[in-house]
Amino acid sequence: MKKKVFVIVPFLKGTGGTETVIRNLGVAYQRSGKTDVYDMRLISFGGTMVAGWQEPWKKKVYNFTANRMLQNIFYIILAPILMLILFSRERPDIVISTNSVLWTYAYFIRKFTRQHYSIIGWYHYSVDQKPINRNALTYCDSYLAISSGIKRQLVKRGISDNTIHTLYNPVDILNNGVLQSMVPRPEHGPTQFIYIGRIDFDGQKNVSSLFTALSNVRGDWTLRLYGTCTSETKSRLLHIAEINHFTQKVSFMGFKEDVWSEISVASALIMTSKYEGFPMILCEAIARGIYCISSDCPTGPEDIITEENGKLYPMDNIKVLSFLLQGIVNGSAKLADPKNAQKTMVELDFSHFIANFQRFIGVS
Repeated sequence: MKKKVFVIVPFLKGTGGTETVIRNLGVAYQRSGKTDVYDMRLISFGGTMVAGWQEPWKKKVYNFTANRMLQNIFYIILAPILMLILFSRERPDIVISTNSVLWTYAYFIRKFTRQHYSIIGWYHYSVDQKPINRNALTYCDSYLAISSGIKRQLVKRGISDNTIHTLYNPVDILNNGVLQSMVPRPEHGPTQFIYIGRIDFDGQKNVSSLFTALSNVRGDWTLRLYGTCTSETKSRLLHIAEINHFTQKVSFMGFKEDVWSEISVASALIMTSKYEGFPMILCEAIARGIYCISSDCPTGPEDIITEENGKLYPMDNIKVLSFLLQGIVNGSAKLADPKNAQKTMVELDFSHFIANFQRFIGVS
């Protein structure tokens, strides 16, 4: 009988990095040649607003309301009942969850029904910035840590080192052994900076620091921002641009479901986050040969950025960020060779990821 693996997630908007990772896991599984050895399904408690990330999966989706208050009620009352019914009927062997509430339900259902599935926590955020209840941390048999920083945070909270397996998120690098097509740097005209991700002012993504840094950068440059953005945040960011006289250099492109089909040229991608889990956008950009500048925020960038593909700067150090950006505009910065940059991501390719994942869950 085939081993059953359930990947259990809460409501997800559909536009974030976690969704990309789960989509990539589904694709990697389908490509692995092991679908006849084990059965892996996505179980969504709450559904999503943008469903494209679920497409590669064999799945069961319980759609709840998008209203946050009602959603919380459904999670408290409905989710454990639905999970109990599903587990009693399907009898999974392994339950992997990105959400501590859902893996807590799985733990108590296992005690109540005396089933024997193993529970794996697959947390996609910095544990320092988005803490997990101390008791909930004890309810997993093991953990997948998406970065070395998250592993350190789990160990710091008393989780045994030998129950944590570091598995960086999968990136689509190779297609039948061929690297992703390159996004070239512009040969003429302005330096073209890009930002991809949710756009906030001074929250997690800290985009205001990018605008402040650019206020010190002289020369011919542009910035294109791809991602969701509230009208209030856009107004506040444009105010920085207006008082520093670079409004015409900035373009808000909105959220694009297939953002890489929209980008034909780029000088560098900038990430200014205060914290991350494992920022996929850096991997995706480097896989296309794009030079990346990132804050050295807790968990993630340190595992991705090297001298061969970009630069880290101290978080919130506007002076250093301005200096790095100015160097690219001036042409004084020595940028990594795009082909060499691409190669730094090969170990994160789907084929490597799924082989490591399968070893971890005991599938040979």
